[in-house]
Amino acid sequence: EPLLARAARRYLPTLYANARAVADGRHQFTATLDGKEYPGLAAVPFQAWRRVVLQRELARLQAAVGVRQLLERTGCLEWLERDGVLETHYPEGDRLPHCTPRALSRASRLRLRIFGTPHHLEAGGDAAP
Repeated sequence: EPLLARAARRYLPTLYANARAVADGRHQFTATLDGKEYPGLAAVPFQAWRRVVLQRELARLQAAVGVRQLLERTGCLEWLERDGVLETHYPEGDRLPHCTPRALSRASRLRLRIFGTPHHLEAGGDAAP
C-alpha cells in the first residue's frame, strides 16, 4: 500500500495533468505534487496514452472489488477516474515512441552516480549499488 499511496501523491497527479494538457491541446502543464508546484512540464501524448492503458486495466478489474477498494483507500482511484478517458492524440497500440536518449555530460553522469536523484535521497536509498 505505501507504494500505491506514493503513486497517488507523485505519479498519478502528473499523469492526469499531462493527459488533461494533451486533451486540451496544450504543450505544457503544471503539476502540484505534495504541495509543490512544478510549472512548464512538457505535455507528452505517449504518457497520456499510458493513463488510458491504466484505465482500461482498471475497467477489466471491475469485478475485483478488493482492487477498487485498495485503489480508493490509497488515493489512486480518484486520479484514474478523474475526467474519464481523455483524448491522447497518440496512435493506438503497444509500441513505444521513437525517441533520442538525452546525452549527459561526464560530470552529470558522475554526479548522478555519486548523489543519485532527489527521489533516491527521499526514499533513503543509495545512489550507487
